[in-house]
Amino acid sequence: MVERIEAGLARVQGHAYEVTQPTQMRFNELIAGVRSEVAVKVFGENFAE
Repeated sequence: MVERIEAGLARVQGHAYEVTQPTQMRFNELIAGVRSEVAVKVFGENFAE
C-alpha cells in the first residue's frame, strides 16, 4: 500500500513526502520542537515567492 501511495505522490514535482507510523512521527516532531497537530516545513531561498 505504501508503494502505491508513494508512486502516486511521485508525480507531483517539488514536494517531499514521508510515510511513517503515527507514534514515530509524533515523537520526531516533538524532538524538532513541533507542538501542534499539523506541521509544515518550508525550505528555499525566496520565501516571499
